[in-house]
Amino acid sequence: MRSFSLMAIIPLVLVAGVAFGRAPERNKSRTPQRFARVDKNSDGKISLPEFLGTKQGDEAKRGTQSFQKRDKNSDGGLSLEEYSADRSPQGGSTRSRARRPGQM
Repeated sequence: MRSFSLMAIIPLVLVAGVAFGRAPERNKSRTPQRFARVDKNSDGKISLPEFLGTKQGDEAKRGTQSFQKRDKNSDGGLSLEEYSADRSPQGGSTRSRARRPGQM
């Protein structure tokens, strides 16, 4: 009985590993669409107010810190490259969070 349970679990673990391994790749391909959605005035840069959106309080403080960290050339706006630079596992800013159905 125990060997049957392991045989049933192993394929599930393998499938989950493949699916999670592709997540950063899929998210990276969505970055231009996310950038365009955040860049409300379509000027090719994301300003701090655009980046923060409706964030307030501590969330706005953390957002401001994240914006400043990403704004490598300190011009007050994020290019697509700056916006997407820390969105990989190597950059460390991608964090796991619960998502509602239909949310990107």
